[in-house]
Amino acid sequence: SSCHRHQPGCGAIPARLGRNTSERSGRAAEILRQLWACRAPAGVRAVGRAVPAAVPRGLRLAVEEGADAVGHILHARPAEIPQATLDWGSGGSRVGRPEVATDSFLRRLFLHIETLGLSIKVSKQDLFHGHIFVFPRVGDNSSGELGILFHAKEYPEDIPDPKGIGSGFKTSSAEYVDRNLLYISSTNRVYVVDPLDSSGKNHCLLQNLDIQQFLPDWASPERLRTVAESAFYELSEASRLADINFLPRNLSSESGKMVLFSKGFK
Repeated sequence: SSCHRHQPGCGAIPARLGRNTSERSGRAAEILRQLWACRAPAGVRAVGRAVPAAVPRGLRLAVEEGADAVGHILHARPAEIPQATLDWGSGGSRVGRPEVATDSFLRRLFLHIETLGLSIKVSKQDLFHGHIFVFPRVGDNSSGELGILFHAKEYPEDIPDPKGIGSGFKTSSAEYVDRNLLYISSTNRVYVVDPLDSSGKNHCLLQNLDIQQFLPDWASPERLRTVAESAFYELSEASRLADINFLPRNLSSESGKMVLFSKGFK
């Protein structure tokens, strides 16, 4: 069975997704509903067990309360971070650090992904960011949903971007296919989403399909295999929150102290 037997509340609907406003948001909704129902969506697979840390109480309560409360948790502390590191990070211009327990949990989530046997490493060229979104709860007895779409293998060597120099992987590398990772708080698990799986159901999730005729070959959606975070934002009940980044404080020192920071959009 594809049911996650150890998953609490398996089959419960934690949140409202609202209307689909695009083909890709329709597929995103289908994936979430199937995961909630303990089914395995085509081209999506659970990897590893649950994150070996519970979602912190403060974050859990914020998700129940709604997007503004989660935004407050993600930007609870000021961030004094070197400009080069901020610039490397993904997201908007509102910079902050999460509240302490949430900061600790998100660090553990990044490091958990490293342990899943996917040849993914937390680094400035591979896994360093995720896109956060929230859906409101259905009623008083539901939890709401917080999702994070992580993009690993961000800077391959075979694209014309100096950030990819020496990264050690290419778009043709076997491990590149696992670059899209979806985390949802209701199951506290990570799933790989393959936009080019044989069913074809996830193809609409690829980023830049709408402009593909204008793109050079190296930037074609099928080659870069990026699942668009917009697929989740485009559901009518979704709230787009910050991107979360986990990078060396000093970018030139990969083995040095790491910083976790949010870059929000408002």
